[in-house]
Amino acid sequence: MPYQYIKQKTKGAITTLTLHRPEVMNALNPDIVRELLGALDQVRSDGTIKVVVLEGAGTQPW
Repeated sequence: MPYQYIKQKTKGAITTLTLHRPEVMNALNPDIVRELLGALDQVRSDGTIKVVVLEGAGTQPW
């Protein structure tokens, strides 16, 4: 499913969900939360994915 604010990449049993709103520091709003919940539902229904990594686009590591 294509998302406007989330990028999803799966490699093996690991899925990375990247919040992609760097212009507002990936702030949550109802639209991105809805997409995130949809992506997590999709991951949950896929029995092969064991790990979900959540990250933000354009953010700097601590």
